[in-house]
Amino acid sequence: MIACIYARVSSAENKDNLDRQADRLKDYAVARGYKIYKVVKEVGSGLNDNRQQLAKILVDPNYNVLIVEHKDRLARFGTN
Repeated sequence: MIACIYARVSSAENKDNLDRQADRLKDYAVARGYKIYKVVKEVGSGLNDNRQQLAKILVDPNYNVLIVEHKDRLARFGTN
């Protein structure tokens, strides 16, 4: 499996948490034998549907599994 890792925090004050989140996700992927294609880190609210990094990876055909720490890292309630 080829994995893309997506880590997100809601504000710049949580930058340290962003790095730790990405590290946990990398550890998870490696433990399962996934090849890590890309690690994407983004700062932005889950309520904001204008997250450019997420939009780019969702259409990227070069991986087949997207790893996030929790589903709310993608969106809080729904998407437009």
